[in-house]
Amino acid sequence: MIYSGTDPLTILMGFADGRIRLTNVKINDVLDFDNYIEFTIHDNETGRVNMLCFSQDKNMLYTCGDDCNIFSFTFQYNN
Repeated sequence: MIYSGTDPLTILMGFADGRIRLTNVKINDVLDFDNYIEFTIHDNETGRVNMLCFSQDKNMLYTCGDDCNIFSFTFQYNN
């Protein structure tokens, strides 16, 4: 999921081991994924993240995992 069309792009990823990662990628160097923050949210054995979505006003991020949990986060994007 890509959040913004500005520089840097914010890419959100969910992984099979329950982690979510927010990565900032500069438009002129889209192969550089070094600027990220990662959180272990869902269960690392049964919590594959299968959905990331935003609230309609883009202030909340929701994650859904195979561990039957849904988590919500306040999301603020700063240019």
